[in-house]
Amino acid sequence: MRCLNSAKFRFYGVAVFLVLSTIWLPHTIRAEEMELSGGQFVNFERPSGFEVKVSRDPDDEFRPTLKFSHVATSGIKDFGFKVSIHTSEREKLRDESFAIELMSDLCGRLEAGAVEGTVPIRKIKETDVWYCYATDAKLQNESALPPGSYRHITVAFSRHEGYGFTAIAYSQSINDSLFRDFLDTMSTLRARESTPNRH
Repeated sequence: MRCLNSAKFRFYGVAVFLVLSTIWLPHTIRAEEMELSGGQFVNFERPSGFEVKVSRDPDDEFRPTLKFSHVATSGIKDFGFKVSIHTSEREKLRDESFAIELMSDLCGRLEAGAVEGTVPIRKIKETDVWYCYATDAKLQNESALPPGSYRHITVAFSRHEGYGFTAIAYSQSINDSLFRDFLDTMSTLRARESTPNRH
């Protein structure tokens, strides 16, 4: 009986460890690099569960963007965001006032129909990431939304060494791990230009 109890104790101990590991261990993050176009590369850290691809959509005037998407266990996409890169005003991008002015304009466009009314700009501490979000007043009290509908829209901007990145995200929550993954990804964005080989 003592041996059985000891074995049972070890079994439960392992089970508890696995459960706690699932709860407390951070998401798996993979560093990746993708080419947008013409030798322009973007580096980022992609959390587990997100798919990413280079996309050219009419809404973006067919400019290349990084499109991230997360699909729930039900098979329905529950979070998505796309990132655009800016290089035309690299000197201005180094000035924080440029980021504030840009975000003031982008966040102001979210205010119509938003529960929040005025949409405040937020900055993640110790990073160059700014963001704001708005809740759709028509959807805030809906318990179940049809596929493709989202309660929140978020605009974000980050910068690094003269490169700027803007993003727009659609989500059901602004307090869950997916939203935190999105902001974390924004803080990891980097860009580089390839140098053509000369013979």
